[in-house]
Amino acid sequence: MGNTVLSHILYSCEKVDLNLDKFFSDSGNAHEIYNLNQSELIASHLIEFPDNRKKCIIQLDSDECNQVLLLKMSYHKWHNRVPMLNNYAKFFPVTNISEHSEILWNEYYSNVKDPSWPNCPSYYHVQFLPKLIQEEIYQTYQLPENTEINNNDKLLEYFTQCYFDIFKKTSTLFPLALRYPISKYLKNEIETLKDTVFQVLGWKWNQEKSNIFYQSMISQNTRYFDWLDNIKNIYNQTIQFDELLTNIDIWERAVVIAKVCEHFDITPNRLHWQSKDRFLDKNNVTLINTLKEVKYGKTI
Repeated sequence: MGNTVLSHILYSCEKVDLNLDKFFSDSGNAHEIYNLNQSELIASHLIEFPDNRKKCIIQLDSDECNQVLLLKMSYHKWHNRVPMLNNYAKFFPVTNISEHSEILWNEYYSNVKDPSWPNCPSYYHVQFLPKLIQEEIYQTYQLPENTEINNNDKLLEYFTQCYFDIFKKTSTLFPLALRYPISKYLKNEIETLKDTVFQVLGWKWNQEKSNIFYQSMISQNTRYFDWLDNIKNIYNQTIQFDELLTNIDIWERAVVIAKVCEHFDITPNRLHWQSKDRFLDKNNVTLINTLKEVKYGKTI
């Protein structure tokens, strides 16, 4: 959403003259602003690509379920495709499996270790522990599979862990920047945005032009907001243990499962992936029953 918010600011402060009927691309992106912007204010991915020459004055935060919305927009606006079995490595390099193994190991060891046990940073280091501890671990710890992801069942589990890791990550903070939630922008709550632009750059805000841009942005991105409403409905019904039918892609199923795991504070590896009834394949019943068993020890 960086280019969209940038375009909104520039248009509202009369720094660019946009033909909003033609400005947004067919996918709803605002990348054309790169060619039209002559100001010192730009949109940049400073977390992913740090640049000491640039000063961050507004940090966009993907709060609430907008992490999910931004994934959808990224896939359609930047990649022009979504993750699936034949291209998953382009989105999530399989080297991430080693990161997941480390996460799973740390969780396991912290849960089973006695206070007297020494630290053990990885499964490899088990061989250096006392013999009795080694025996207990070798009997109870199940190594994650490193087999090739060659079917949709394995893909769903892998995607879920990848998205869960993304949702759990904390953002880099720019202490002097305004932290501006995407949720506020989508509700047209822009007072702090206006104030920051005026205080830092001295730009005056044309509210009429701002409203025009906002309505155009909403219209151009309606398909994404409608999609998010459907995903949020499946998520909300599932965490409330209300059954419903589902018909969504594998990556979308993984996103919902990851958000549900985040809500219940459980890691995806604790789910019953071996179940013959696949999670969210046709409904959310199997996922609900698994959540009940994992969280409460029984189906209630």
